Amino acid sequence: MLGNYLKIAFRNLLKKKSYSLINILGLSIGIACCVLILLFVKQETSYDTFHENAERIYRVHRIHSGSSGERITQAASNYALASMLEENLSQVQRAVRLARLNEKVGHDDVVFQETQFFYTDPDIFKLFDLEMLAGDPETALAEPLSVVLTKRTAVKYFGTQNPLGKTLEIDDEHMFTVTGVVSEFPVNSHFHFDFLASLESTRRWMPDVMYEHWGNLWVWTYVLTNHGSDIEGLETGMNQVIASSGPPELAQFGVDFHLFPLEQIHLHSNTTTEIEPGTSAVFVYVFAAVAIMILIIACFNFINMATARSAWRAKEVGMRKTLGAHRGNLILQFIGESMLITAISLGIALLLAEMAVPYLNQYLDTRINSGFINSPELILSILGILLVVGLLAGSYPAFVLSSFEPIKVLKGQVSAKSGGLDGSVRKGLVLFQFTISIVLITGTLILFEQLQYVKNRDLGFDEQQVVVVNLNNADSRQKIDLVKQRFIQDPDVSAIGAASDRLPASLNSWRARPQGTSPDAEELLKVMAVDADFFELMDIPIMEGRNFSKDRGTDFGEAVILNEAAVHHYGLEDPVGKQIYFETIDATKQIVGVVRNFHHRSLHQEIVPISFHLYPSWYSTLYLKVNSADISASIADLRGEWESLFPGWPFQYQFLDQAFEEQYRSDENLGKLIGIFSFLAIFIGCLGLFGLASFTTERRFKEIGVRKVLGATVPDILSLISKDYLVMVLVSLGLSIPVSYWVMGQWLNNFTYRISIGPAFFLLAGAIALVIAAVTVSSQTIKAATMNPVDTLRSE
Repeated sequence: MLGNYLKIAFRNLLKKKSYSLINILGLSIGIACCVLILLFVKQETSYDTFHENAERIYRVHRIHSGSSGERITQAASNYALASMLEENLSQVQRAVRLARLNEKVGHDDVVFQETQFFYTDPDIFKLFDLEMLAGDPETALAEPLSVVLTKRTAVKYFGTQNPLGKTLEIDDEHMFTVTGVVSEFPVNSHFHFDFLASLESTRRWMPDVMYEHWGNLWVWTYVLTNHGSDIEGLETGMNQVIASSGPPELAQFGVDFHLFPLEQIHLHSNTTTEIEPGTSAVFVYVFAAVAIMILIIACFNFINMATARSAWRAKEVGMRKTLGAHRGNLILQFIGESMLITAISLGIALLLAEMAVPYLNQYLDTRINSGFINSPELILSILGILLVVGLLAGSYPAFVLSSFEPIKVLKGQVSAKSGGLDGSVRKGLVLFQFTISIVLITGTLILFEQLQYVKNRDLGFDEQQVVVVNLNNADSRQKIDLVKQRFIQDPDVSAIGAASDRLPASLNSWRARPQGTSPDAEELLKVMAVDADFFELMDIPIMEGRNFSKDRGTDFGEAVILNEAAVHHYGLEDPVGKQIYFETIDATKQIVGVVRNFHHRSLHQEIVPISFHLYPSWYSTLYLKVNSADISASIADLRGEWESLFPGWPFQYQFLDQAFEEQYRSDENLGKLIGIFSFLAIFIGCLGLFGLASFTTERRFKEIGVRKVLGATVPDILSLISKDYLVMVLVSLGLSIPVSYWVMGQWLNNFTYRISIGPAFFLLAGAIALVIAAVTVSSQTIKAATMNPVDTLRSE
């Protein structure tokens, strides 16, 4: 019996090639989307789970109040915190610190500037799962000036030689001994490293204040808790210990600490001091929801196409029932055909997914791994898709077709309209398909309009043609005047300035209050050190007062410039000449000027109060205004000048406009994602519409012929057949508007500066869907409307 069912199924597929192609192609694309999303979701939700004790590892987050009253979370903490927790809390099995510094690393003639150089405690091997390829994890980082390399880094510096016992020169000054080699962390880790060096080594060159002052946040603190620990109670105990043993001003300034699960860092931790940028959980959820919707659209196509063919299968059903077939046999047959089509589609889908992965990784800047065979979870999920899609897509037509009464069928009293197949069910399926498609189109339009808005919005300064150069070594920071003098001699460099931070930046904060106010009025105020040339170079106007002056010796350490947001926040009238007290450094400074507000971060955040100071020792970044048609040649000249001043140190630079654009990379990826799926959703929907239109016109050939004989024109025929479908698209537009408005409104809430959602987006999305649907339906109806009615009637 099974062989007979398969034989009939294959015959039906070959007999109706267009029907088979539409179903298989639609299902293949829908399933391929689901397979890709399974790969993506599996990877994104598996971050840091490869550690044996992942469920017991937490990172300590520091939370404090911002200048605008908002609560700011930082992943970085101070040095002393780890020891305090380990010594005073029995539920903390061990605490480990990580600190990342950019270091110049050399061995013989091999010299590189390394950005993945971490300093850490010896217990890191007892906290994280590090595969030791050479060396002893118990002693690898026990001594200062010891360093562990990844396998890739060991080959980079030592080739095929055994690296153990060999030395690396750090910053032309410190000699580190290689004591171990480990495997690299996999892709699904929230941080990656090339070097792990003894944290104790830093005491040889860092001042004591870096280890003692709780305001110096330069390490990430991780704790391993005991089995079955009460995390909420542990947090309470942690804050009590810090309140009793830490500095008293922490409580005064509203600082508290929170334990954040290791496995949630990648998707849910969005702090100002992440080691590596994570992925938004919303991004993952949207990805999953849209892909599932596309699969549903493909299934609905299947249902619509199967019910549209019911008239052609009716005689088969009637004959089988007459010959003794039970309804269960027929249901099994039709579901079997559905499963066969789904199985064929699944095979094609897996091939499409495998081919699409590298392009998707490149296009969306992701790192999806297409390992089907090595993942039992994925294999089970794919088999689940086969079963669910096959049953979902085949159950409705199976139960409807099997319900036909053989007497009515053989008398010709059953048509495609039987059972309401041309009624509410089919229309509902088409409405659902195009509602989803229009929601996706509207979302794409709104998303890209918002991204264009934030990219083109005035940041408050001129970011074009500005090159930001990193002063990546102590010599360059000490000789900053010489560097500026040499760079400004380049004819392409029209201006140069220095600052403590490379924009966009979060900026550090000090406790501050206007002179004469109560200590209770102290709030955190952002601080940034700039030189006297910075504001002019960036085209940031002085709104009141004056700029810093090199000729005024008192400006160094005694003068401060505020932005407009700070003046407004403190309610200062005529601020120039007034004083502001900075509790963090116990110093009072005079306000000499007010600058126009500008964005130091993305437009996701609002402009906050900022104070600017003249501290040359803080400068770590140069800003160069480069006016040149050949920017690459100008960069080459600047690199040559840098290398002549600081041989062996790489010339690190970035264009300021690109740095700001990179902040919207995840939003751009979301836009690309929705754009791709919008196209796929429309494409699958149009496949179904194409199939339904072809069956409709085929069923009405005789009617079309009679109408043409009676004088109907081609436009009349087109209107007759197309109007029902086009009306459904218009209804879908109406249904999609509230959904699109709410969904995209939620996304826009992530931006402080945003566009408004106007009717133009919905009208354009509806017009796009309407035109596509009209073209799809017309491609079939025009063919029927232009046929010779004599041939049509003769064939009937």
